[in-house]
Parts: sequence; structure tokens; C-alpha cells
Amino acid sequence: MRVIETFKIFAKTIFKPSTAWLALFFPALLYYIGTRLYSLGLFRSSTYGEILPHELILIPQSSNNNNNNNNHKDTLCPEFLSSAVNGKNKFLYMKNSNKDCNKLRYPLYLVHDDFDNGSIVSTTWMEDDELGRGYLLISTSAGKGKVYQWETGGGPIAIGRTLHIKDSGCRSNIYKKCSDGIGVVNDKDNSAIEDDYNKYHTGSGGIAVDTYGSSDSSSRRLIVAEYGEGRVVRLEENGARTPLVIDTGNPNNDRLRRPFQLLMTPYGDLMIIDDATHHGNGFTLWRLQKASSVPALPSLSVSRKAHAWNRNNSTGLPHTFFQSNEMGGMVLDTSGIKEGEEPNNNMQEEERVVARELLQSRQSTVVFNYTAHANTPGAIEIDNSGNIYLAVENGILLVSKSQTVVAKIAFFTDDKIVGLTLGSDRFLYIATESKLFRIRVPNSPLVIKTELLIKA
Repeated sequence: MRVIETFKIFAKTIFKPSTAWLALFFPALLYYIGTRLYSLGLFRSSTYGEILPHELILIPQSSNNNNNNNNHKDTLCPEFLSSAVNGKNKFLYMKNSNKDCNKLRYPLYLVHDDFDNGSIVSTTWMEDDELGRGYLLISTSAGKGKVYQWETGGGPIAIGRTLHIKDSGCRSNIYKKCSDGIGVVNDKDNSAIEDDYNKYHTGSGGIAVDTYGSSDSSSRRLIVAEYGEGRVVRLEENGARTPLVIDTGNPNNDRLRRPFQLLMTPYGDLMIIDDATHHGNGFTLWRLQKASSVPALPSLSVSRKAHAWNRNNSTGLPHTFFQSNEMGGMVLDTSGIKEGEEPNNNMQEEERVVARELLQSRQSTVVFNYTAHANTPGAIEIDNSGNIYLAVENGILLVSKSQTVVAKIAFFTDDKIVGLTLGSDRFLYIATESKLFRIRVPNSPLVIKTELLIKA
């Protein structure tokens, strides 16, 4: 009874007109403290999803290294994949008294299962200044295609998946017949598999964000490879879809076959990895120069007419940049773009062209040989410290140029890893053909200052 009387006195005190503000103040204070602690990473280990069994393994890069495994761990643990966050050093692994870093600081989580029956093709990250945060975009190829949005939100509870674009790869039935169905292939004949893929997977493939010359989110435009329309387009603010690549100029392969990855360079060029293995052509890396400068279609009605185009006369043809029997992915690196070496506005036009071509024609160098760890190349990502994340058959490899040891996050998934995307929320998103995973990492995405570069 004494407790009840005390509560009544407290309630009468709180809800007096002069003190009623306290009823709003205390919940708001608790919410503010909770979100601040979340921003410091306190609750992020259990924000969303189901923990996936995994293991952190250290692998010496060279068998000729004289250090033993214990020495590797002693020198690796204080530095590998660490970053200063809010004035404190954060690490990928959990340090203990034995200086052993075989346990992740934050677990690997399965955050969404069964994306359109295994049709995920590509992922990318989009920043939104109005929301004050970014979100992951996921492109799927089943049926007419969908692009999903996955975000964590501003607090400890994830928002999860929402539909971002419907019919993202097929609408007109001109190039291919659009279908909502999903087929199951049991035929071993490659041509039959390709026909089935074209029939049921006419949605969207590779996606990328055009941030060239952008100062805010309103000027960031999404680029989508449309399988059902046989082209690569850019989504405009007015709803139009501007074709960037339709005709490749090759009489034997007039359109792209299966462009599963797109990348925008700091020069405004569009890079496209096209998988034509079912047609005996292997993989081709195409480059469309000055893609960011292609004029936008003026209206939605013109965009609809463009479905019947064989070419956009406002843009040039892409040219073959590189060919290989295997390609897993591509990522930007700042090692070939250094301040003081870029073309600048004081140069004459001829000098700018020569300087740009010189930078872009630098010889390739091998930064990591994956063949000892995987049979084929996989999806790839890079962070602001130059650490490389590479997908292999049974996990993710973490390669640091400052270390002699490769770290591997080993886990099992029953389908192929198709996308690695590092978000500004400091999560590495791992997309397989049907599932989405994420893991907390201490490093930020790579940011290239495009204001240092000349506009194409």
C-alpha cells in the first residue's frame, strides 16, 4: 500500500501543469542517450538478424616467411584492419590476453533470406542527404526485375527491406518478352540454360551510382543494366531512363549479353563487366567514356519511345577495355589518382586529353594473387585504408597491403557471393544470390575527391 501511495504522489507531481514537460523530457532524454550510444557502436553487434557460424583465420601470404604463426598473431593483432573511431582504436577482431585475433569483435549476421528465389545480381550504396544516412540497393533479375532498398535507420532497430524500383529490367516486350515467372533449370545443355535464363530472368543486373560532379543527393543518379531491354540506362529525376549503352558496335554481339557489374570512374566514365560465356565470348570489360555527360532525356514520354531505339545518338559507343576468361568484380583504387597529377583547368584542351589518357593507360600491377585461395575470382570491395575484401568460395578474404598475413572470415553459404558493398554505416554487406549478410567493420568506404579532377 505504501508503494501505491508513493506512486500516486509521484504521478500527481509529474502531471501538474508546471511539471508536465517532464513526461516528455525523460523519454526524449533516454532516446537521445540510446541513439548516441548506438552511434558509438555499443549496440551494433545485435542490431538485426541471425548470427551465422563463422571463423576468423590468419593465413601467411608467403610460405617463405620466416615468422611462425604466433609471431604473425603478435604483430598482426594490434594493427590489422583497425581504425580510429571517435578518438578510440576499433578492430575487426576481439583481442584477449593471449593476443589471439581469431574471434571477430562483431559477429556475422544473416539479415535477410530468400530474395526472389536466388536472383540477386549486384549491390551498391546510395547516400541520401535528406535522410541523413545512406542505404544499400540490391538488384534482382527474376521476372521483370526489382531493385530493393535495405537500410538500418537512425536507431538501433533496422528498417530492413523495402521496394525501391519495380520492373527494373523489363517493360516494353520489344527486345525480350517480359515474364513474371521463375523457371527451374535441370538441363545440362548451355544453350537451353541460356534460353531459360533469358525467359525468366529479364530483370536488372549491374547497378551503380553516378556521383560525378555531384554536391548533394539530388544530383546522384542510379545507373541500371536492364536485361530485358538489352541496354544500360541512367534514371533521371523526371522519371525518364536515359540509354547510355544499347549498341556496342560489334556486328557479332550488337548488345551486351549479361552486364552484371557497373562502375563509375572519377572521370565520369562508365565501366561494364559483361558475361558472355554462354555465347563463347568469355568476359569483357567495356568502357563508355564521358557517360556522366550524356544528356538526360527530357521527359517520360521520350523515355518510353527510347525502348525501340537501337542506339542513343547523343552518346558514343563503348569500347573493349579488357577481356578475360574469368572476372569477378572491379573496384576503384586511389593509387593511380594522385593530387597534383590530375589534369587541371589551366591546361589547354589538347593537354588535358593527353594527361587524362596517360593516367588511364597506366600498366596494371598485381596487388594480390587469389589463386591459392579460390578457383575463380569473386566480388571485390576496398575501404578508405586500402584494405581489399575479396569473396571466395567459402568466405571473405581481407588483404592489407601493410601486412604479410591474409585474414579470412570463413563461413558456409549454399549459393555464390555476388556482391560486396561497404556502407557509410561501417557495415560490410555480403550478398549471395538469395541472401543478404552483414558484418561490422572499423573502416569507412573509399571516397575519391572528384573536385580535384577535370570534368570529362
